[in-house]
Amino acid sequence: MKKALVLLCVAAAGIILQGCATAMSKDVYTVDVRTDKPNKAFKVYNRKGEYVHQGTTPMLVSLPASSENFTKEIYTFKTVDGKKMRSRTLTATISPIYWGNFITIVGFAVDGVTGAMWALPKAINLDKNQKTDALSQNTNF
Repeated sequence: MKKALVLLCVAAAGIILQGCATAMSKDVYTVDVRTDKPNKAFKVYNRKGEYVHQGTTPMLVSLPASSENFTKEIYTFKTVDGKKMRSRTLTATISPIYWGNFITIVGFAVDGVTGAMWALPKAINLDKNQKTDALSQNTNF
């Protein structure tokens, strides 16, 4: 009787945790776009080079973390600094919630297809490079 109950609980957990990131996270993230000096104009392009947004810092921008099935999105932010064009990339990373699918492989597939396996950082400072921008290292949940 106890074995049957344990087996039933494991099966129920497996069903509930399928598509874990799809159920518990989002596919569009709000990213706080900043610069050291405010009021700097910027444009955002996706991995295909398509224009997706423009604005002036500081600004909150909503961006999808996935471009296609199982494909993370990579954004390029472009600003003009005097006469010099500067660019900075923002790359989606695997969401920690995605690893909740360890019980069943079906969840990995569901999250990959829906794009919920990817997450974007909470913020980005366009005046700093990737290594020195601590803001862009914090995953947005």
